[in-house]
Amino acid sequence: MIDVIGVTRLLTRFSALTEDLLADAMPVVAVACAECTDKLKKPAYAEEPAVLEAVAALCNYRLLLRSEQVREGTTVFKAGDVSATVNLTVMLETARALRDDAFLAAAQFFEDSDFLFTQVVA
Repeated sequence: MIDVIGVTRLLTRFSALTEDLLADAMPVVAVACAECTDKLKKPAYAEEPAVLEAVAALCNYRLLLRSEQVREGTTVFKAGDVSATVNLTVMLETARALRDDAFLAAAQFFEDSDFLFTQVVA
């Protein structure tokens, strides 16, 4: 099985989750680890750094999709004369790109079940 704790450590690099939020995210991490473990070509690949990174990027994307910030749109923070705007669409697109790039880098370790090659019989 893909190491849930290892994925969680990597997840902290992708996201700004606090310890409390990280604890709340553990079920998402566990499910992603189980799903991706089933797709590995060999069980030994569960320890590959590229696999752990891909699963962490997947978790980051899923957690961002579930966050209330995404449902609310753009976030604006204002303190006195200073304001910051976070475009959550860009955050989601970035998370998607990170996820896709990470899985592309780890593709050699996963089975490709989304492609079927068969002979056409007339």
